Amino acid sequence: MAQNVNNIARKFGMALVNAGTKMVRSAYNLKPKTYMSMQIAEKLKPLVGLTAPGTTSWADGKYSVVPWETWEWIKDLDLIDKLVWESEVHDCDNFAFHFNARASAFYRLNSCGVAFGSIFNDKGERIGGHAFNIITVENNGELEFILYEPMNDNWAKIRGRRTRLAHGWTYEPNWIMFF
Repeated sequence: MAQNVNNIARKFGMALVNAGTKMVRSAYNLKPKTYMSMQIAEKLKPLVGLTAPGTTSWADGKYSVVPWETWEWIKDLDLIDKLVWESEVHDCDNFAFHFNARASAFYRLNSCGVAFGSIFNDKGERIGGHAFNIITVENNGELEFILYEPMNDNWAKIRGRRTRLAHGWTYEPNWIMFF
């Protein structure tokens, strides 16, 4: 009897998730523009200083890009920053991959990459390795890139190799993967 109740609960829960995903997707009425991976790579790689082979990976040939304002709605609705950080179990890489996967699954947006790199304190001292997101956006017909920290929703427009966020850390990507 308990197994039957569990099966019903699982099926009902998945039905709710699927219905919710469809409702949220239709509420945004997304109209992304398509860019080829090379168009994005040609602009991003020199901006962040990752021009050496193997420092960026592009799994798809085409990427769906929307303005940052749309991503702000998505990040505000998304509750990833409310999840609990746990070393080696659910830490920075899990947060970054989780946000990327949800953006793709729920909104059909594959223009959020996962970056691995270093973080620095306000004295410029390296704190350690870190994973975070880099989001490709369109602004007045131009591609721009946003560094997004999914653990706390901080973000900043990328203007060079290092990007400083409001909470004081400076981020430097060493490898970026879009998929």
